[in-house]
This record gives sequence, C-alpha cells and structure tokens, in this order.
Amino acid sequence: MGKKSVLYLYHVNSLKEIKKCITSFENGSPKLYTAKEDGFWAGDGMYFWDNPGNAQYWLRHSKKEHPVILEAKVIYNINDILDLTDKEVLASFYNLWPMVAQKFNVNPNVSLGKKINTITRAFDGKIKLVKELGLYPALKEDKFLNLPSTNKMERPHVTSTVRTIYCVKEESVLSELKILGEV
Repeated sequence: MGKKSVLYLYHVNSLKEIKKCITSFENGSPKLYTAKEDGFWAGDGMYFWDNPGNAQYWLRHSKKEHPVILEAKVIYNINDILDLTDKEVLASFYNLWPMVAQKFNVNPNVSLGKKINTITRAFDGKIKLVKELGLYPALKEDKFLNLPSTNKMERPHVTSTVRTIYCVKEESVLSELKILGEV
C-alpha cells in the first residue's frame, strides 16, 4: 500500500456546484464535479490548483456565476497517482500506450485527455489522481524571478509561467472539503 501523502488542493467553481459537491460528501455519497475533458489536459475529472494563489487568479477570471474556491485535503499513496511530471512515468506510459490503445480499440494518435481517460479505464480505478504541469505562455514572468534574458535560454531556470494542476479521478482521495473564498 505504501506511505500516504497529503496535499491541500483548490478548485474553483460556482457556489451552487461547490455546495452540491460538499453536500454529497457530507451525506456519505461523495460525488465529484467532473469536467468532461478529452483534449490537452488530464481527461475527465475534477481539476485542482496546488496553491491558493493560482485558485485566486482563476476565481478572478472565472465566468461561473458566483464563483468560490473549494479547499480539499487529498490523501493518496504512490500507486494512486499518474504523475505526468515524472520522466520515468512518462516513458513507461509511452511504451504502454500502444498496447492499451489496441486493447480498447482506440486510435493511438488521440489527444492526451483521451489517452488518460483510456488509461484510467485500463487501470480499473487504480489511478485516482493525475498530476500535470500546465504552461501558460501568455503569463508574464514574475519580475522577482526574472533572470537576464541570455541566461534563460542557455540553462534551466525558475519560472512563474508553469502551473501544477491535479485532476482527481476518484472521490475516495478527497476529504475535509470547505469553501475558502468568494468574489
């Protein structure tokens, strides 16, 4: 089973959807707010930011009616997560994907979201959480982090234009749901 890890993550949605989600957990029938996604992200699931600042940004730009931030405690073990920030995991799934695609009769050249939806099905509920990095090229580099432009291209460097995003696939990893903020 392995050592348990704990994260606090942040989801932005309408007050109505957040309350529905919290109520389902309180009533003992947990239900995720599931975004149906098969494009560039991690497929179907409930998407969370890894820090309150990113959630606040999303809250300010949300087009949802009466948006709020949901904070959730996430408890998982290493076998529960598909970590797309780990090069070894990516290499393993790259090699595994053609066999999964064939078994599930899916075109191997589909989008990342469709691949992850299919892989999640293939692992029959064992993948409860997906971790990914999102590049937001329209974001300006934070002035505090700016390095001379000549150094940026020549070596690794700190950046503020990448965001860590989690896609929760299974409600069993979530607990302690609460509303943090409203606009």
